[in-house]
Amino acid sequence: MKKIIILFLLLAAISSTASAQLWNRGSKNDIIMLRDGSSVEAKIQQISGKSVKFKNETSGVKLDELPVTDIYMIKYAKRGNVFFTKEGNRKTGEVNEADSRATLIYTTDYREIPAYDLEFDVDKIIYRSQKADKKNTQPARHVLGLFQVFMIIYPDGTSEIVTELDKVPSYTEPEQQTAAARQEELLKVVFHAVRQGETLQAIADRYDVTPEQIVEWNELPATTKAASRLKPGQQLMIYVKNIE
Repeated sequence: MKKIIILFLLLAAISSTASAQLWNRGSKNDIIMLRDGSSVEAKIQQISGKSVKFKNETSGVKLDELPVTDIYMIKYAKRGNVFFTKEGNRKTGEVNEADSRATLIYTTDYREIPAYDLEFDVDKIIYRSQKADKKNTQPARHVLGLFQVFMIIYPDGTSEIVTELDKVPSYTEPEQQTAAARQEELLKVVFHAVRQGETLQAIADRYDVTPEQIVEWNELPATTKAASRLKPGQQLMIYVKNIE
């Protein structure tokens, strides 16, 4: 019985290591991530409007093929990412040089985001795009609604599907997005610690927002007035224009 348990633990460790290596940007193989969250190591041979032909390094099949409508992304070993919408259209992604400490977030609008200090908060996640260091001890925090997150891959190689892609509306090109959606992309979240004697209006003026917005974002009592003095040390979440 002990031998079986030891063997099981060994296989689990090997599987975790392999999974972590799968997302190592230094890998010699390409990675195909499917829309169900699974992935295979590959050497891409040909992409057409309907399918991707490749050598399957995971199964050993010399010539394998997948319809492009099954694929979320191809992570090329040498030339970045290419995403595929559920209609099979391609979208080139940015090349992100994430280190081994980064959590990788894959979004429903086809982006790869290296993230640090990831936190879940009911219907959203909060993360930093940079790791804190001596020069920047408090990098800016960013927010994504859970509906914007397809999958998360943690530094240890484990993954978590947050939103199933089949439940997401068709991808819309940026120029077709609503003004509200474009405005949302220009915002980031900051956390303000209330100082002694600060009023809601003073904080709103500092960040160029309205007192009503701060009340809404932080679920403060509706009776909170602009001139109200807030409790020192209270943490407020405020959305501001992203000028990075």
